[in-house]
Amino acid sequence: MFKKSLFVMSVRITTLVVKFALTLFISKFLGLAELGWFGLVSSAGVAAAPLLGMGYIQTLSRRAVRDDPEVLVPPLIYYLLYVICIYLVILGGLMALSLAAPHLVVLVWAVVLMEHLGTESYQILISRAKPISANVLHFIRGGIWALIYIPSAYVFPEIRNIEALLTFWFVGAIVAFLGVGIVLRDWPWSRIRLRIRVGITSTFKAMREAYSLYISGVCETLSAHSDRFIVTAVLGVEATGVYVFFLQVGSALANLHYSGLVQMSRPAFVRTAADNPIQLLPLLWSTSRIAAISTMLFSGATLIVMPYLLTFIGREALSEWYVVFYFVLVSFNLNIPAELQKQAIYALHADKVIMRNALLFALVSLGMSIAMLYLFGLPGAGGALVCVSIVRNIMQLFWLRFNKRSGEMGL
Repeated sequence: MFKKSLFVMSVRITTLVVKFALTLFISKFLGLAELGWFGLVSSAGVAAAPLLGMGYIQTLSRRAVRDDPEVLVPPLIYYLLYVICIYLVILGGLMALSLAAPHLVVLVWAVVLMEHLGTESYQILISRAKPISANVLHFIRGGIWALIYIPSAYVFPEIRNIEALLTFWFVGAIVAFLGVGIVLRDWPWSRIRLRIRVGITSTFKAMREAYSLYISGVCETLSAHSDRFIVTAVLGVEATGVYVFFLQVGSALANLHYSGLVQMSRPAFVRTAADNPIQLLPLLWSTSRIAAISTMLFSGATLIVMPYLLTFIGREALSEWYVVFYFVLVSFNLNIPAELQKQAIYALHADKVIMRNALLFALVSLGMSIAMLYLFGLPGAGGALVCVSIVRNIMQLFWLRFNKRSGEMGL
């Protein structure tokens, strides 16, 4: 477990270093406005799976911990068909509205589609205890294309634009998705007889049953990504670029810990809750202690490095709003234990609790972001992140400590 976790964190660190290098490159050579647009497309890619997936993969991922591939293949194929159909409808609507240049619309649509499929594939691979494969493919989807784009754009200034960047991104996502097929090549994809009518019925039935997790995913997505759009609406896309720059640092640290600790703990949490629930609390606290030490160490290192990065980029707006970065770091340190608490609640099958909490957090996040942004400007958006993180920890710890179900599980 330790060796796997170390390798996964190494791969994730490499991916995050590349992503941050891309952020630096965009900031210096393309501009903060382009970084703002890049951040908006990234948020749309992250939000796509929770908003359009209807909670289907979340429930299937829990089954995937134990079920055989023969059982998992049909629902995965039916879900893939559903995703393709819904995205074709969306593309038709976008083209009919003619919101922007057609080629740019298609590029954004294609990137978001592949990010959706990549996110869902990652969940399945993690549940099947394949963290190494999942993170290597994540590196291909999120890192290798950037490693190719950065030197190419440095040598050829004509591709220093959002269209070229999205093209490189799309190709990387396609290669990563093909890699999922290679990893799961032993699964009986061709031996399963599909019945489309039954598949449609079973898929929508499963989606109805997953409504709690779906609402949770939608609310969590709104909590995590709506602030970028609010900043754009209130302060403009260049301010969004400043905000996205600091968020990328916090997001890089959070993703590192989420993949290396939180997501890798999910199978263990689920098995422990099912087989030996009295051990769920010790597992939660031991994982939280490791996470606390790690987050503080990484935060300290980041505080040392950040002034040098700002000097390298040479954008005055970043130095002017440096206080936002402190709020981002505090939020990061609070969100990792909150995610581990959520894993414990998830392992107890308390989906409605997750849904209610997520709805509350989304309302708090939207309200705080709008109010504090109008009152305090860009630092207010960072302060809202901290407030939401505090609320998450208090609410989830309260449920784990005092709820009857968690008490019966040894919590």
